[in-house]
Amino acid sequence: MMFINNANADVYSKVYLATKSRDEAMLKAEEEQDLQNKNVGIKQSVKLLNQDEKNNYGIVQFSLNEERINLMLTKDNIARLREKFSADDFYQRSDGVLRLSGKAESYVGGWLSELLENMGADRADINGDGKFSGKERAMIASGYSYDLSSEKQGVVGKSAGVYNVQGYQAGEDSVLSKTLDDYVNEFISADKTLKGKVGLKDYAEQTQGSFSDAIKKELSAKENKLADMFAEAQMKVQPKKKGKSTEEEEEEARKKAAELLAKIKQNRDIESLTPEEKAVLKEYFAGEVEQLEVKDADSVNKHLEQSIEAFIEQIASHSSLVFEAKV
Repeated sequence: MMFINNANADVYSKVYLATKSRDEAMLKAEEEQDLQNKNVGIKQSVKLLNQDEKNNYGIVQFSLNEERINLMLTKDNIARLREKFSADDFYQRSDGVLRLSGKAESYVGGWLSELLENMGADRADINGDGKFSGKERAMIASGYSYDLSSEKQGVVGKSAGVYNVQGYQAGEDSVLSKTLDDYVNEFISADKTLKGKVGLKDYAEQTQGSFSDAIKKELSAKENKLADMFAEAQMKVQPKKKGKSTEEEEEEARKKAAELLAKIKQNRDIESLTPEEKAVLKEYFAGEVEQLEVKDADSVNKHLEQSIEAFIEQIASHSSLVFEAKV
């Protein structure tokens, strides 16, 4: 078993918008005014105008920066919003549009504002058609990256953790068209608790499929190299006969030395070791330590460097993923 810690570190957060509650009388008066004006001034999403996949969606309306907008959300997401927020935050209009208010409006509007402003979707829509494909989609900062590394136990401990999670990077160039509705739905679907934050694991699963499967696949090509690295280090250790050391203590010392060697060849920083660790390492690997101290970092054990760098490539949060992996 291998444990992947911090798999849900936050990647994206919605913009905070102050809530504005409207009672039923206000929303009914607003609806009557819209009927007289034939909904002039209400922005319609391109997905709504094209009626894409109409049967799987419902229409919601909310205000953002004094402008009212109609978007299409999946029926599943609408059901989740109704379950999360107060019934007073929803008003069903006679034209089939679900008018949002209060915290529900702030929540959905916060994701759209995040997408338009912080992620650059507003600027990315170069031709103004409301769709994003090819170069336009690549301009939206919807990409993310993360690093995966062995933790305190090192290679031997079979434990890894996500660190250095970075969102808001250029998205992948794609021939697939996407609308504002699609992006907002992705974030709402990935936000399992509807608290306005999306974790790495959830967003990866929402956009790319099973996160644990992706990690398994990523590690499957590297884990043997890491195991070989440790085994190779152990083979170089020659048992030393010490009058006062038991056989069990000797084995533990050799194992510790092999682990330290693997660690140092990963981070190239022998000064990160404690004096006690340096003593153990030099006792069993004096020649290796000398090379690490005097040679240029780029010329020392390229194979191990590449193996470890390839391993340090994936995932982040408050919980851990557990799955089978050979290390």
